Amino acid sequence: MQNYKILVKRISIVIVILILSILTVTWVFPYASLSVAKAYTIKQDPIVVKQYVDTLQEYKKLINENKEQTNTYATAVAAFDFFEQVLMENEHEWRMTDDTLEELHFQVATYRDMLITLSFSETYSNEARMYLKTALNVAIELEDSITFIQMSEGLTRKDLRILIGNLYGEMGRNLEQFITFYQQTTAENGS
Repeated sequence: MQNYKILVKRISIVIVILILSILTVTWVFPYASLSVAKAYTIKQDPIVVKQYVDTLQEYKKLINENKEQTNTYATAVAAFDFFEQVLMENEHEWRMTDDTLEELHFQVATYRDMLITLSFSETYSNEARMYLKTALNVAIELEDSITFIQMSEGLTRKDLRILIGNLYGEMGRNLEQFITFYQQTTAENGS
């Protein structure tokens, strides 16, 4: 009977240590394979969010001014929907789960494919083509950043805060690059 109590006590201690270890891994390494809830929430910088929203409104106004039915316009409308969705319901926090990252990766890949299709379906000036190439390059960089986060299980909370925060900045950069390209094409078509 005495041995049984000692065995139960040892098993209980091992179970408690195991649970505490898993909780610690979940806290320190949110995307680790042993993590219980693979998610991380980052509070957005209100200044960055306001700048993104202002740029998005500028983009919306630009689209509404030019409704010429071209592939460029259709892509601009679809890209606007993509950039608008990035705000993710809540402008103050951005919760990244495995599913959220996978969905964002899919949307960025779709956006990249739209840019590639656009580069072959329309004829642009050298300057507009350069802006399109730059927009495509930053879209690929964003896609690579998302893939890096998805594949890295050893990222700490600090690493994730930085990397996920950078994703939001990269989205803003993608938005600005596409606006520059779209402004150039509308200026050329308007002349």
